Amino acid sequence: MNRFTIVKLVLILLLAPTLQCREVYSQKNNIHTSEDLLTAFQELEDNILNESTGHEQAIQDFIIFLDEYKLTNSWNYFVIQNEDFSGTIEQIQGEAEALLECGTQLCQKTFMHLVKIQRYTSFIYKRENEMVNKASIQYISLTITVIMLLIIMSIILISYMSTKQKKQEIEIESERAKFIEQVKDKERNKIYRDLHDTVSQNLGAVALLFNQLTPYINNTEEAHSIAEKISSLNRTNINEIRSIIHNADPINIDTADFKLLLKDLCTAFSSYRNIPCKFFVKDYNSPSLPSALNSLSAKKKLHCYRIMQEAMNNAARHANPSEVSVMIRCTDKSAIFFITDDGSGFNCDEVITDTSHLGLRGMHSRAEEIRANLSISSDEDGTEIRLEVPYA
Repeated sequence: MNRFTIVKLVLILLLAPTLQCREVYSQKNNIHTSEDLLTAFQELEDNILNESTGHEQAIQDFIIFLDEYKLTNSWNYFVIQNEDFSGTIEQIQGEAEALLECGTQLCQKTFMHLVKIQRYTSFIYKRENEMVNKASIQYISLTITVIMLLIIMSIILISYMSTKQKKQEIEIESERAKFIEQVKDKERNKIYRDLHDTVSQNLGAVALLFNQLTPYINNTEEAHSIAEKISSLNRTNINEIRSIIHNADPINIDTADFKLLLKDLCTAFSSYRNIPCKFFVKDYNSPSLPSALNSLSAKKKLHCYRIMQEAMNNAARHANPSEVSVMIRCTDKSAIFFITDDGSGFNCDEVITDTSHLGLRGMHSRAEEIRANLSISSDEDGTEIRLEVPYA
């Protein structure tokens, strides 16, 4: 149950008592009919004490008033609040009837009955005021509570909507990065196939024709020097294209020894980037057994390969390192890749939040797709990229 649902339930539970207290608070001026009861007694008392000849009729009118009092707002409110004053009213009626029996002459019993009636009416009046004041305080307190809960619920709702919107933006950005990576992979592989089928074949043909031409060149030292330079440049171009093709599309990644593929990647990187690249694997399996890296799925292998390749190329392009190292530690549950360099480093927060750095975003997108944890730390002494990939 989330916070929004809890606040909503509390509001529903507080709504009924709040409305009830509001009803009492809004009608409090109409409820104070016990003041009429007190006034009626005072008139009765004045009539008797003044020895008026009509005090018997006044007593009878007072008894009738008591019957009518049970139909007032106060009486109905007392019933609602489970306050039973019927016994008190009956006692007042009994004392009033006893006054009738005393006749017109004032006596000790008359004063005793008047004192009791006064005590009972004062009790009802006092109790009514206490109940109305209590209801007013409860209404104000509950109203403040409801207002505070509404404010809290609004804050939670705004926070929830903001978090949801940010989550949607992150998901959209992740999907965008994933789509871009897919398009890049597709276009990259197409370019590499074209390089292999056209440019690489043409350069090979040039090398063959040049070798056939060499014996016919005049036997001069300068001609042979230029011919050797052309041949060397052509071999370099062929090696570069082969290296690019090899890095782009690892052969049989699902069946080949993944550790050897990664080692070949490091070797090729050192060759065409002219940057030393150390490679080391700490495997929990016995050396006589296949590497634990081979237990990764083909999809995870490909994404790990691409992330490692992107990290090494980024180091070569932007950090100007003197050395790059790749260390892989295989545990019983996951493979952990460490790609480090001793280059110039960068500000992680700025680069990661910058939408123009699609390479890093693509790395994070690939890691998310295979449920791997990717973390990057960098300073002036270099950069370390840590990728933890679960086997399952």
